[in-house]
Amino acid sequence: GNPATPLTCTPDHHVLAMSRKEGWVRADKAKWLGSPIRPIMELKTALPLYKYTSGNKREYIQSGDVALTKEFGWLLGLYYAEGTVHSRKVTFSLSPKESDFAGRINALAAEYKWNTSRRLFATHGIIGDRTIDGHALQVDINSHSLSYLIEAIAGKEKIIPDWLWECPKDFLDGVIEGYVDGDGSYDKTNERYLVTSVRSHLLYQLRELLLSVRGQYSAIGYSSRRKGWWLTFPMKPCVTSKYRRSGSYSYIKFQKVHGHPYVFTKLRKREFIDYEGEIFDIGTCGSFKTPSGMVHNSELARWYDRKARQLWADVT
Repeated sequence: GNPATPLTCTPDHHVLAMSRKEGWVRADKAKWLGSPIRPIMELKTALPLYKYTSGNKREYIQSGDVALTKEFGWLLGLYYAEGTVHSRKVTFSLSPKESDFAGRINALAAEYKWNTSRRLFATHGIIGDRTIDGHALQVDINSHSLSYLIEAIAGKEKIIPDWLWECPKDFLDGVIEGYVDGDGSYDKTNERYLVTSVRSHLLYQLRELLLSVRGQYSAIGYSSRRKGWWLTFPMKPCVTSKYRRSGSYSYIKFQKVHGHPYVFTKLRKREFIDYEGEIFDIGTCGSFKTPSGMVHNSELARWYDRKARQLWADVT
């Protein structure tokens, strides 16, 4: 699963996994953790914008909407890669060579009458074991309404929320494009994109988006030299029972369980921890889906294969 968010449960808790069979398996017997390829629901077409009123009674009131277009998706994706949210503005830190990105930001901002500013300045920093000197292009969208919206969507930790799968497919494709534009590069030799991040959870969520939106598979790893995580795509799915490797790239596993597509990731580590307190069904913050896998979250002591099809209908 996702090493950033380990799955914590009792040994006899049932998770969607693989051992000798596919289906609901005891957590202490699981070798692969599975999660569904989520469908795009396309229930939302716009998100509300809010402004902060002045005067003695200050409150947020709705001031308009932002259409969930591919271009706004691209802006959100670029924020995941290169953005910072402040109380009254959203900042994008770009390379001076990425002036075309600055132009796209300005064009979208003009559509909603958001003021923008840009400046070029010298930089000095360390990436992994390398010292970097150069210049950076900073582009600001000066809008309290937008900064409030971006923070509501992604938070300061930059997460891709589950409800984004209820948005239009073009918008989500824009999120992928913007994120790859900001933190990715293209390998012409292998015809793959390489995306890097210090936030492993973001790459795992991006992997789910790639599967849902584009039907593309990817591999995730960690670079000790750069001290960060990487994702490369598109990859070929592994459809056998063995965990295949190609050079330094680990192929993700793909299977069909109970007639529905699932992705399985190899369980890297299992450990027992001391715990004091009451035991409940595992909590997933109102969702059956976790970055590390899928849990039954039910009062039933055991799940049988015939119940899995009904579970799928319940959660989708």
